[in-house]
Amino acid sequence: MRALDWILVILLLIGIAFLFANGKVNEEPRRPDVIAMPMADRFSDRPLLPRSDPRDPVFTVEVKPRTGDATGTAFAINLAGWWVTAAHVTESCSELLLVTEPISRRAVRVDGVIEHDRADVALLRSRGGGPVLPPVARDLRIGEDGFHVGFPRGRPGDARSQLVQRGRWVRGEQTDDRVLAWVERERRPGELDALAGMSGGPVLDAQGRVVGVTIATSTRRGYVVSTTNQPVFDLLGEVEGTWDRPERTPLDATQLVEDSFDRAGTALRDQLSVVQLVCRYGPGVGRRRGRI
Repeated sequence: MRALDWILVILLLIGIAFLFANGKVNEEPRRPDVIAMPMADRFSDRPLLPRSDPRDPVFTVEVKPRTGDATGTAFAINLAGWWVTAAHVTESCSELLLVTEPISRRAVRVDGVIEHDRADVALLRSRGGGPVLPPVARDLRIGEDGFHVGFPRGRPGDARSQLVQRGRWVRGEQTDDRVLAWVERERRPGELDALAGMSGGPVLDAQGRVVGVTIATSTRRGYVVSTTNQPVFDLLGEVEGTWDRPERTPLDATQLVEDSFDRAGTALRDQLSVVQLVCRYGPGVGRRRGRI
């Protein structure tokens, strides 16, 4: 072999040894760590959700008289004892109870209800409450994840969905042109056959902030329907001192990803930020319509 050939071989061996020493041989390109990414950046390339349009789909709910007890979900909006839920959960109740100890079934009584006159949301007044879940006013993006936390079928459960469009909501005398339609992607635990009982629970974005209130599911369309936060803000503006306006969410943002959102739901239930709401059938709970 000629001297030049030997020199080239030696240089090649030196180069390979250098790469091995720096750990670059056969190493796949580093992939972004989704969990470590700022959550606000995950959907920044998605189109913004358009404004309400008369052509938005209409979700019509047939109102059937309640004939027995029912359950739903509520979430803490104030440490002094104010909660948010869906207004239809509070209808025809002689007593409303917030379950604070699921194992022993201990609960606190709801002392009063303030219902929105057009939207399916209500404020509840009781005593105590867990870390507050802050609703936010921000632009939403089509395709971003939503995480639904609550008590489907009266048991702890969570769902992941993706925002697809706005809609219009008609339920009896209530008409709301500001609801959101989410396509359901996953339920946990997986054996959940329905999401009934999750009404009134929060819809969280990837940073653990409330972007709506779950109010219904559409099995035929595969949708989960939620309010926007506007009717929640309407009610909060009605009663002085109902909102703590916290700067931080009780959740660590890294919890709200596809493979671990149920752990976030468990944490919120354990710390009583999200609780089960029980309706004892019959007239009697003190309530009034919000003057919106």
